[in-house]
Amino acid sequence: PVSVTEIDPWASLSDTLQINQLPNEALRLSLDQSLLFRPGSADLLEVGQAYLKQLADVIKDQPYRMIIEGHSDKTPIHNQFFKSNWHLSAMRAAEVTATLERFGVPGHQLSCRGFGESRPINSNAKTSDDHSQNRRVQIYIKPIKGVANE
Repeated sequence: PVSVTEIDPWASLSDTLQINQLPNEALRLSLDQSLLFRPGSADLLEVGQAYLKQLADVIKDQPYRMIIEGHSDKTPIHNQFFKSNWHLSAMRAAEVTATLERFGVPGHQLSCRGFGESRPINSNAKTSDDHSQNRRVQIYIKPIKGVANE
């Protein structure tokens, strides 16, 4: 089984990755929607782009695979750009993936998927704060087998 270590997205990524280069371990960055996107949008905010640039600079020359997941809350989306929360979460994951590639992470090390509202952190969300926990992008960083320092 793969163990997952959750880290603060503003911590020193370089140091964290140096410490966690274990063959079966993954790091999980859970990024709140407000860091990356406005509500109902898949256009990256400047602060989100700056964070992803920092992440890409650490990862781009390292033997890591990155899996980017988009998640939404269960509030139905009502805009002209997205038919559903599935579409929104998938486009957000795709936007983060494309941005990481643009900043130098090799495309063959990246993959993305959208989960819509199907994997909530808070399944009994009632308040705005509760719902905001479910709106996120998660990035899993895994060593590529046979290449990572052992």
